[in-house]
Amino acid sequence: MNFYKLLKINRLIKSHRLKFFGIFIFHLLKKKYLYLNIDPILKCNLRCKMCYFSDSSNPQKAEGKLTRKDIDRMAELIFNRVLKLQIGCAAEPTVYKDFPYLIEKGKQYNIPNISLTTNANLLNEKLINKLIDTKLDEIIISLHGVRKETYEYFMTNASHEKFVKNLTLLDKLKNEKNTTYPNIRINYTVNEDNSEDLKYFFDLFDKIKISTIQLRPIRKIGNSKYNKFSIDNKIEELNIIIKELAEECNKRGITFLSPDLTVRETTKTLNLSSLIRFAVYKYVSPKVFLYSDFKWREETYEEYCKRKKYSKQLFQYIFTRRKNLRTTKDSLNYDIT
Repeated sequence: MNFYKLLKINRLIKSHRLKFFGIFIFHLLKKKYLYLNIDPILKCNLRCKMCYFSDSSNPQKAEGKLTRKDIDRMAELIFNRVLKLQIGCAAEPTVYKDFPYLIEKGKQYNIPNISLTTNANLLNEKLINKLIDTKLDEIIISLHGVRKETYEYFMTNASHEKFVKNLTLLDKLKNEKNTTYPNIRINYTVNEDNSEDLKYFFDLFDKIKISTIQLRPIRKIGNSKYNKFSIDNKIEELNIIIKELAEECNKRGITFLSPDLTVRETTKTLNLSSLIRFAVYKYVSPKVFLYSDFKWREETYEEYCKRKKYSKQLFQYIFTRRKNLRTTKDSLNYDIT
C-alpha cells in the first residue's frame, strides 16, 4: 500500500464532518483505519542533542519492555483495525531484541503498511536481511546532519561511518535480493545550525535509492541539550534549499514531505489532520496501551469501546463544530510532492 498516496487523498477531503463519518463507519465495521505507534521499549542508544535523551537527569529511567506475550495480546485486540503500524516513536526500537517479531506479527494480521523508525546505528547484516525477508514496508532513518562533523555533533554517540555503511549495505542487499522492501525514508530535523548541511544531501545519498524525504523543523520535546528552537532567521535561506531539494527529488522520483515554514496553524489555517488525529492515531508502550483506563489484559477493545460509549462519541464528532474539536498543538502543514 502506498501510504503517501493515501495521505494525499486524505488531504483532498476538506470536510472534517466527512472524515469523522468515514472513521465512524470504519469503526463500526471493524475495518482498518488506525495509525498505531508502538515503542516496545523506552530506551535509546544515542543522546541526540535535540532529544530528551540528552538530558542527563532523565535518560534510561523508563523501565520495562513489551514481551512476546504482550505483543500477541495487543495484536489480538487491535491489529485487525490497524491500517499503518509505526514501530519506534519516542525511543529507539532496535534496542529491543524482539522488534522483528513485531513486524512478523503485523504481517500475520495483514496490516497494509508497517514501518520502523531508527537511527540505524545498531543495524548489522543479519538484522538488515531480517528486515528485508519480513517485507518491512518502510525503514525511516532519523538524521540530524549530513556531514560527519554535524552528524556526530548532534547525534551524540553515533558514528557517521557506521551510519553510511549500514545504509549502503541495506541498499546493496535489497539490490542483491531484487526487492523494494523496505523503502528507505530519511527524516531530517532542521535547526539553525544544521540547515546548511541540506545543500550536501545528495553528495552523501547520491547512490542510495531513497523513496521518501521528510524535513521537520526543530520542536521542543522535553529537556534537551540543544535549545535553539527558532529557525525564523533561517526561513528565507531554507525556503531556497527546500525548493532545490524538491526539484531534485522530483528528478529522482522521491516523495518529498516539506513544511511551510511561514505558517503556524490557527483555528483558521488548521490542518484537518490535526482535527481527526486523536481518533486515528493511537500509541502503545510498556507504560500505556491506547488509553490509560483500558484494562487490556482483562477486557477486549470492543468491551472497552462499549464501556466508554466510543461509537457514540465518534458519531457526535460528525456534528461538532470545527472550533470545538481537540487539535494537535503546534502542528505543521506539509506539502507532499
